[in-house]
This record gives sequence, C-alpha cells and structure tokens, in this order.
Amino acid sequence: MKQLIKGISFVAFLAVFAIAVLSAGAETAVSSNPQVVKPDIIQIISEFIGEDRIEGDTCERKFALEILHVLEANDYQVADSLLDNVETVYIFDFLRELCEIEYGNYFEWSVDEKYRFDKWMVEIGQLPYCFNLMPPMNELSQEEAFDLGVDAIRQRYGIEYDNSMENTTVSYCMVNPEDTVGIWRFRYTFRDGISVSVHVYRGKVTQCKMIPVISNISVEYDRLCSERGAFFKWSIYEKAEFAYALSAKLDIAQDRNETIDDIIVLEAIAEYGFCLPCDNSISQADAYDIASEAVKSKYGLKNGWDRDTEVYFSYFCDDAGICVWRIIFWKTGNSAYASGVVDMDAHTGEVFRIEKNGTKPNEFIPYIERL
Repeated sequence: MKQLIKGISFVAFLAVFAIAVLSAGAETAVSSNPQVVKPDIIQIISEFIGEDRIEGDTCERKFALEILHVLEANDYQVADSLLDNVETVYIFDFLRELCEIEYGNYFEWSVDEKYRFDKWMVEIGQLPYCFNLMPPMNELSQEEAFDLGVDAIRQRYGIEYDNSMENTTVSYCMVNPEDTVGIWRFRYTFRDGISVSVHVYRGKVTQCKMIPVISNISVEYDRLCSERGAFFKWSIYEKAEFAYALSAKLDIAQDRNETIDDIIVLEAIAEYGFCLPCDNSISQADAYDIASEAVKSKYGLKNGWDRDTEVYFSYFCDDAGICVWRIIFWKTGNSAYASGVVDMDAHTGEVFRIEKNGTKPNEFIPYIERL
C-alpha cells in the first residue's frame, strides 16, 4: 500500500483539490455465493464511521486500525502492519488508498467511481465540493466524447486509435462550482509511448495536445514550470488541477523509491488545499481591489500604485471550510512595496495578512508561503 502518512500539513488538503475517487452507480462486488451481494468498500467504511466520527483532516492510529479490522471482517486483505509506528493518519489519503484495494490504481478509476469518492469526501468533510462530477442528461456520453477525441487525434496527428491495443484514462471534472456541466478529460496512451491529452467541453474539443509520458513527478513539475513559469504564476485553475492529483503521484513516486527534487515545495502544494472558488466567495476582481487598497493604505502608496504590477492569484480551503484568496503582487516597480502577498477570508473579504517581500532579512517571505 502507498504511504498513508504525511509529514507536516501546511494547510489541510482538500483536495484541492487534490484527488478524487468513486461513483454513485458502481457495481457491488459479489461473493462466491451468487445469491449473496457483498457490500463494497465505501459502503462498509461509511456504515462504520457514520456521520459524526470524523473531525478535521486527520485521525489517530487507533481509529484507522478499527477501519482495517472492519475490512478484514468483510474479507478484505489488509494488515495492521501498514500502520506500524504511526500515530496520525491523513483521512483523505488513507481512505483513497484503501479504496484502491477494490478499485485499483486511482488514475484508472471510472468516472462513476471518482464521483462517488468525491461525494463521500464531501459528506465527511474532507472536500468542500465534488471536483469530479457525473455528466448531466444533456451532456455528451463518455463514448461520444471519446470518439470526438479519437477524431481530433486523427486529424491533428494522423494517429489511429485501436481500442484493443491502446490505453485511455478518463475524468469528468468541474469547470465552475456553480455549473453542473463539466469537462471531459481523456488521456490516450499509445503503444509507442505517445500520449495525447484531449478535453471536450460542451460538445467541442477544446484541447488536443501531445504530451510526454512522464513517470517522474519532479520532471513533470519542471516541465510545467518551464511552460507556465514559477508555480505562483499559474492560474487558479492550473494550480487546482495540478494539486488535485499530486498527493497520489507523490505516493506512487515514494513507492518506487524515486528521488524527488523540490520535495518540500511539492508536498506543500499537495497540502495547501488549492481549489476553485465556491459560489459564496467574493470574486477574483473584488479580491484584487481589496488587496490593492490594503497595500496602499499600509504602505502609504499613491492611487494607481499597482498600474504596471504583475498580479497572480491563489485560492485554497482547509478541512474546516475556511477559504482564502491570496493575491500575489510581483515586480511592482515601487521600492516601497516591490512585491508581496495579501491573504483574505474568501467569503468576507477580511484581510488578515499583508507582507512585503523586500531585500531585508526580515522582509523575506519563504517561497512555500507565497505560492
């Protein structure tokens, strides 16, 4: 089993935005007696923990052992030794990895399974909302969206897709928290190692891009940074998407004993809780105006001080539902405030942090605190 325990939580992981798993309509497993239907792993764990036994994003080893024993009593092969020398378990990762016992590698789970896991995590307070969705009735079916992707690959790259020989992973993900229509995301991997990412949104192919097959998370992170710039410069959508699956990728890399460069930064990204704004959050534009005025007031700047400034945004939530807009001012051209960050309550707009990243030692903001 993958590593279940994280070291230090910078901000409780949602998950982003981070990861997601199972479905509202997954088939139940069947025992050796065809007349007896065996409950699946989510149902078993859900019935055991109920609605009120989880508080926060961690649990004690004793409680995690109780879950393992319940699974053993239902004929799942798990071992207490998985939690040796462990006192605190991160619930989201722990439950996701337990579900992999039944559903296999997370990245290969079906749309139904990913949605079902997200829905479960929302119910027990581990995610603020479902990142993986079930397509609504007026949406293209998975098969129709898949065929559009195959056609796009053929037209753009001249590559024919053979269902019997190639491999595809699929997700149906949220675009806007206020909209039930999501985006189909396929990754077609061919026998020669070529991999193509295709996005289908509202019946149209919005992305058809050949990507390298990368097994090393450090190489992938470096590649994305070379394309997009430093992580803090990425859009809120890019940050949420990357962080959402990062925890699982780090687990896999650790299982393989891979050397992970930038491990501190990557673990911080995984645990920040990067996600997309919910419907009761203030807008990005309003957050910017509040931050700009707050900096102006604190440092005695003139109107228009940020006219030529590079500005970047982050949005993240913790397990208690506390969400933060972070506005990152970069290269302002103003010596009084050359760069810095402003953090505010994403629901009320109340500013609780204004820091300057200057040249003096007491003005330095560590990189992981300004992502």
